[in-house]
Amino acid sequence: VGDRKTQVFTLTGKCRLFGKGTDVHGEQITIDFASETFVFDAGEAKLSPEALQGTAQGDVFVKSGTGQGSIGSFSILEGQLTTCDLAQPHSLFEVRSSKVRPGRYAALRDARLQVLGHTLFSIPYLVLPLVENGTRYLPDVGQSPTEGYFIKTRISTPLRGDDYVDTRLEYMSELGG
Repeated sequence: VGDRKTQVFTLTGKCRLFGKGTDVHGEQITIDFASETFVFDAGEAKLSPEALQGTAQGDVFVKSGTGQGSIGSFSILEGQLTTCDLAQPHSLFEVRSSKVRPGRYAALRDARLQVLGHTLFSIPYLVLPLVENGTRYLPDVGQSPTEGYFIKTRISTPLRGDDYVDTRLEYMSELGG
């Protein structure tokens, strides 16, 4: 069902929408060609590295009750994200909601990391940077003659809207005490 005047079309049944590195399947998909956006219900999506502006090495697979997307954003409610293409993925994030901004970040709310069917951890808000050659978010741990034993890391804090601030934390013991 569609309206050529508004350029909004709704597909029902087993629907498929694909293009620009995105492949979406759902029970219902509404496409607004004027704003280049879409909304899907009871669906699955495959986002290629092209759709994520090269910030992923492989495809990202998404399952969700509802979701929406555009050229610069993709979000879901009550869903799963994984890079495993198996019917029963080895690992996945279950989320209450997520928003992916290609080339910027992936923000996951109420995220649970599951590996082989077991929840490893839950976190209320997780921001994964999707900036190529960006700042490393894994802690640096080591020992040097000037710093002693050290750990250096960054923590992201969400701000209003789509922005966040990074805080660098460092702990260093000094030699001899």
